[in-house]
Amino acid sequence: DLSALAELKELKRVDLFNNRISDASTLRELTKLKVLLLRENPDLTKDQIDQLKKALPDCTIVHDAIE
Repeated sequence: DLSALAELKELKRVDLFNNRISDASTLRELTKLKVLLLRENPDLTKDQIDQLKKALPDCTIVHDAIE
């Protein structure tokens, strides 16, 4: 559950490596993010990553999601 992060609007970098995340939609609210590390979260889909990229165009998102 990433809901606690939604209140941290000034975050610039988040490392969520190997956290078994299945829903990253909350992260779309963190518009000041510059780096988001999501490797080793096998339940995240390519579609979810694409949605994050669209919502956070100035953020580098590192992941290993596949189709």
